Amino acid sequence: MNPPFSIKESLLFGWKALQAHYRVFLPVIFIFVAISFIIQYISDGKDPFNVLVAVSMVLGVFVDILISLGLTKIALKITAGEAIAFDDVFSTTHLLFSYIGASLLYLLIVFGGLLLLIVPGFVWLVSYWLFPYALIDKEDGALAALSEAKRISQGARWYLFLFILVSIILNISGIVIFFGTPLFFIGPFFMIPITTVAAAHIYRALQKRAEQEPVEQYTLKNIAEEKLQPLPPKPSPVHQENN
Repeated sequence: MNPPFSIKESLLFGWKALQAHYRVFLPVIFIFVAISFIIQYISDGKDPFNVLVAVSMVLGVFVDILISLGLTKIALKITAGEAIAFDDVFSTTHLLFSYIGASLLYLLIVFGGLLLLIVPGFVWLVSYWLFPYALIDKEDGALAALSEAKRISQGARWYLFLFILVSIILNISGIVIFFGTPLFFIGPFFMIPITTVAAAHIYRALQKRAEQEPVEQYTLKNIAEEKLQPLPPKPSPVHQENN
C-alpha cells in the first residue's frame, strides 16, 4: 500500500515556497517574533494581575492567533497555485472566533481521550490536527472543520503523527541552534513557514485522496458486478432477401 503522502516531499515543497515567497514570509515572521518579545518585556518580573500586563498578554494572544491563521491562509493559497501578498495575513480575521471555538473543542476532545487510557487522546489529537486548514479552506464553521479534518485523516493517521513529530523537532531545533544570539529569529523564520506550508501540502494531498477513494471504490464495485452478470444474448443475424 502506497503512503498517503510523503513527508520529505511536503517539507521540500515548504522549503521551495519559502525561497519563492520570502518577501512575504519575512515581515510576517518578524512581526510574530517581535510581538512575542514585546509581551515578554512588558510582563517580565511584573505582577500577572497588573492591568497593563493582562491587557498586553490578551492582545498578544489574539494577534498571534490572527498571524497564525494568516500564515495558514497563505500556505493554502500557495498549495492551490494562487498568488499571495502580505495583506493575506489579515484576510482571516472573520474566522477568529470560529477558530477559538474549534480549538477549545479540539482540546476537550484530546483531553477526554487522554482520560480514556491515554491512547485515544493521541489518536484524536492526530485525527483532528488539520482542523485549522479545513476551517480556513472551507469556512464552514468549527464543527464542520473538525469533522472534515477527521474525515480526510482516515487511513493516514500514523503518517500524520510522524509529520507532527518531525515538525516539532524542526521548530525546536531552529530555536535551540540560535538561542541566546542576535540571530535568534532566524530559526522561526525558516521553520515556521516551511512546516506550515508542508502541512498545507499534506492537507491538499489527503483531501484529494479522500475525494478520489469513494469514486474508485464505486468503480471497482461496478466492474465486479458487471463481471457477475450474464452476457447478453448475441443478436440474431440479419437475413437479406434475394431479389
